[in-house]
Amino acid sequence: MKIKIFFLVLLLIVGIVYYQWSGKISKKETTIKATFNCSAGKTIMAEFSNKKVKLVLSDNRKIELPQAISASGARYANNDESFVFGIKATRLLLKKTVKQLLPIVLRSQKIRF
Repeated sequence: MKIKIFFLVLLLIVGIVYYQWSGKISKKETTIKATFNCSAGKTIMAEFSNKKVKLVLSDNRKIELPQAISASGARYANNDESFVFGIKATRLLLKKTVKQLLPIVLRSQKIRF
């Protein structure tokens, strides 16, 4: 009986300590910054964070895209998918679709890490 009470108290203490400790863990968002260069001298600066990417294009346009569903790789797109940024294996794709829904590939290149 004493052993059961001991383990019950021990379990309760461990639970309280874990609960207190887990509340003090930083919920800070992790970001990863990367710069992609193409052979034409243009760059895309990307800041990846939780479920979104912030892009700065060569012409200083700033775009923020939420993460989108992807079969493989990473894919970010706005709601109507008129602007898509994706990374798969060693390829980077940035594409903008005009009103007629014709895809125009602005940049597609191999990247090396």
